[in-house]
Amino acid sequence: MRIGVIVVAVTTAVFAANCGKKADPVCPRSIKPLAVSDVSARIRGLGIDVSWTVDQGERDDLTFRIFRSSLKPDGCLTCPREYNLIDHLSLQDPKLKRNAGNGLTYRDTEVAHGYSYSYKVVTCNESENCSDESNRADVVFP
Repeated sequence: MRIGVIVVAVTTAVFAANCGKKADPVCPRSIKPLAVSDVSARIRGLGIDVSWTVDQGERDDLTFRIFRSSLKPDGCLTCPREYNLIDHLSLQDPKLKRNAGNGLTYRDTEVAHGYSYSYKVVTCNESENCSDESNRADVVFP
Protein backbone atom coordinates (compact mmCIF):
# COMPACT_ATOMS: atom_id res chain seq x y z
CA MET A 1 0.00 0.00 0.00
CA ARG A 2 2.83 2.37 0.84
CA ILE A 3 4.45 1.69 -2.52
CA GLY A 4 1.19 2.60 -4.29
CA VAL A 5 0.99 5.88 -2.36
CA ILE A 6 4.63 6.67 -3.15
CA VAL A 7 4.11 5.94 -6.88
CA VAL A 8 1.04 8.19 -6.99
CA ALA A 9 2.87 10.95 -5.12
CA VAL A 10 5.92 10.80 -7.42
CA THR A 11 3.76 10.70 -10.57
CA THR A 12 1.74 13.68 -9.36
CA ALA A 13 4.92 15.60 -8.53
CA VAL A 14 6.42 14.92 -11.99
CA PHE A 15 3.27 16.05 -13.82
CA ALA A 16 2.85 19.10 -11.57
CA ALA A 17 6.47 20.14 -12.14
CA ASN A 18 5.96 20.11 -15.92
CA CYS A 19 2.59 21.83 -15.89
CA GLY A 20 2.62 25.41 -17.23
CA LYS A 21 6.12 25.21 -18.72
CA LYS A 22 4.95 26.51 -22.12
CA ALA A 23 6.13 29.90 -23.30
CA ASP A 24 3.85 32.89 -22.97
CA PRO A 25 1.65 33.47 -26.03
CA VAL A 26 3.00 36.08 -28.44
CA CYS A 27 0.86 38.22 -30.70
CA PRO A 28 2.14 37.79 -34.29
CA ARG A 29 2.18 41.57 -34.81
CA SER A 30 4.59 41.99 -31.89
CA ILE A 31 7.22 39.82 -33.54
CA LYS A 32 10.02 41.66 -35.31
CA PRO A 33 9.84 41.12 -39.10
CA LEU A 34 12.71 39.36 -40.83
CA ALA A 35 15.42 41.59 -42.24
CA VAL A 36 15.66 41.99 -46.00
CA SER A 37 18.87 40.36 -47.23
CA ASP A 38 18.87 40.92 -50.99
CA VAL A 39 18.66 44.68 -51.63
CA SER A 40 20.10 45.65 -55.00
CA ALA A 41 20.40 49.00 -56.79
CA ARG A 42 20.72 49.61 -60.52
CA ILE A 43 20.66 52.64 -62.75
CA ARG A 44 17.59 52.93 -64.92
CA GLY A 45 17.08 56.03 -67.05
CA LEU A 46 17.24 59.15 -64.90
CA GLY A 47 16.93 57.29 -61.62
CA ILE A 48 18.01 54.34 -59.52
CA ASP A 49 15.81 51.29 -58.95
CA VAL A 50 16.19 49.78 -55.48
CA SER A 51 14.83 46.21 -55.38
CA TRP A 52 14.34 43.50 -52.76
CA THR A 53 12.14 40.55 -51.91
CA VAL A 54 9.96 40.07 -48.87
CA ASP A 55 9.96 36.75 -47.02
CA GLN A 56 6.82 37.69 -45.08
CA GLY A 57 4.41 36.55 -47.77
CA GLU A 58 1.47 38.82 -48.46
CA ARG A 59 1.09 40.42 -45.02
CA ASP A 60 -0.72 43.68 -45.62
CA ASP A 61 0.57 45.36 -42.46
CA LEU A 62 4.19 45.65 -43.63
CA THR A 63 5.86 48.99 -44.27
CA PHE A 64 9.31 49.72 -45.61
CA ARG A 65 11.74 52.41 -44.53
CA ILE A 66 14.18 53.20 -47.31
CA PHE A 67 17.48 54.79 -46.30
CA ARG A 68 20.01 56.42 -48.63
CA SER A 69 23.55 57.67 -48.27
CA SER A 70 24.93 59.95 -50.95
CA LEU A 71 28.56 60.77 -51.49
CA LYS A 72 30.00 63.53 -53.65
CA PRO A 73 32.33 62.52 -56.49
CA ASP A 74 35.39 63.56 -54.48
CA GLY A 75 34.11 61.95 -51.24
CA CYS A 76 35.78 59.25 -49.18
CA LEU A 77 34.47 55.87 -50.36
CA THR A 78 36.01 54.00 -47.40
CA CYS A 79 34.76 56.38 -44.70
CA PRO A 80 31.68 55.50 -42.58
CA ARG A 81 28.49 56.61 -44.31
CA GLU A 82 25.51 58.45 -42.89
CA TYR A 83 22.11 57.11 -43.99
CA ASN A 84 18.97 59.26 -44.11
CA LEU A 85 15.37 58.12 -44.38
CA ILE A 86 14.11 58.99 -47.86
CA ASP A 87 10.72 57.23 -47.76
CA HIS A 88 8.42 55.17 -45.51
CA LEU A 89 5.96 53.19 -47.62
CA SER A 90 3.20 50.69 -47.01
CA LEU A 91 3.04 47.51 -49.04
CA GLN A 92 0.09 49.01 -50.96
CA ASP A 93 1.83 52.31 -51.80
CA PRO A 94 1.89 52.95 -55.56
CA LYS A 95 5.55 54.04 -55.28
CA LEU A 96 6.39 50.36 -54.72
CA LYS A 97 6.30 48.30 -57.89
CA ARG A 98 5.53 44.61 -57.38
CA ASN A 99 7.76 42.20 -59.27
CA ALA A 100 7.55 38.44 -59.76
CA GLY A 101 7.01 36.51 -56.53
CA ASN A 102 7.51 38.70 -53.48
CA GLY A 103 9.76 41.22 -55.25
CA LEU A 104 9.42 44.97 -54.75
CA THR A 105 11.11 47.93 -56.46
CA TYR A 106 11.36 51.55 -55.34
CA ARG A 107 12.48 54.19 -57.85
CA ASP A 108 14.73 56.98 -56.55
CA THR A 109 14.74 59.97 -58.92
CA GLU A 110 16.39 62.42 -56.53
CA VAL A 111 19.90 61.59 -57.76
CA ALA A 112 22.74 63.65 -59.22
CA HIS A 113 25.38 62.79 -61.81
CA GLY A 114 28.73 61.63 -60.45
CA TYR A 115 27.43 60.85 -56.95
CA SER A 116 27.81 57.49 -55.23
CA TYR A 117 24.62 56.18 -53.58
CA SER A 118 24.11 53.46 -51.02
CA TYR A 119 20.74 52.07 -49.92
CA LYS A 120 19.37 50.04 -47.01
CA VAL A 121 15.81 48.87 -46.27
CA VAL A 122 14.12 48.20 -42.92
CA THR A 123 10.83 46.27 -42.73
CA CYS A 124 8.26 47.23 -40.06
CA ASN A 125 4.82 45.99 -39.08
CA GLU A 126 1.81 48.04 -37.95
CA SER A 127 2.98 47.81 -34.33
CA GLU A 128 6.18 49.58 -35.43
CA ASN A 129 8.31 46.53 -34.67
CA CYS A 130 11.09 46.80 -37.20
CA SER A 131 13.66 44.41 -38.62
CA ASP A 132 17.38 44.88 -38.55
CA GLU A 133 18.85 46.84 -41.47
CA SER A 134 19.16 45.06 -44.78
CA ASN A 135 22.36 44.51 -46.67
CA ARG A 136 23.81 47.56 -48.38
CA ALA A 137 23.38 48.19 -52.12
CA ASP A 138 25.81 50.64 -53.76
CA VAL A 139 25.74 52.32 -57.16
CA VAL A 140 27.44 55.32 -58.81
CA PHE A 141 25.14 57.49 -60.91
CA PRO A 142 27.17 58.45 -64.05
